[in-house]
Amino acid sequence: KSQEDENQFTNLDTITTLSSIFSDDTPAEIILKFDIRALQRNKFDSEYLPAELTFYPGDNLKESHFKVRVRARGISRKKLCSFPPILMNIKRSGIESNLIPESPNIKIVTRCKASSQYENCLLKEFLAYRIYNILSPYSFRVRLLKVKYIDTGRNDKLTETWAFFIEPDEFLAARTNMIPFKLDNLEEVLKNIPSEFAVYRYVVDRCYVGIPVHDR
Repeated sequence: KSQEDENQFTNLDTITTLSSIFSDDTPAEIILKFDIRALQRNKFDSEYLPAELTFYPGDNLKESHFKVRVRARGISRKKLCSFPPILMNIKRSGIESNLIPESPNIKIVTRCKASSQYENCLLKEFLAYRIYNILSPYSFRVRLLKVKYIDTGRNDKLTETWAFFIEPDEFLAARTNMIPFKLDNLEEVLKNIPSEFAVYRYVVDRCYVGIPVHDR
């Protein structure tokens, strides 16, 4: 088989587009197989590692298999976490996008350290995203994942835990008719922050954070 054939979906009724991953609220099951030991050892490098992704969509549909690439991401979590968050490169993997011309990278939020305390923190972070989804359409969608990690650097050691996908910036921009850009200084943005975000910060932090709440 050609490389293109190997990277196609095993069943086109499972995930036809990347955006469909974020349109379902039910937790998805995935298997991510790669050299976790190498990722942990070289987490400050920008080089990608080859990985195999298996996605189980549920509802008795057949799983899909993809060849992807992964690397560590983040700033403080690279320093603090034994298992940092992951950036998954899906270019030429066979995962299609119906919102933008090219499939972007996907962020995966992982359990920072191997304990139930950090697993609870991850689930709370996931819920924080979902709360803001209720308050505003201008928010990143997320998809909860039940993950089986297979560590090829440790004789295929199996670890099961929770994680979640974060919607790519390009997807949020496309579905809200916006243009993504980066700012070095958020001071001006915070002066005009929407009241919904003030409510969100109040709910999540349970304290006043100095963001003005404007009259409607």
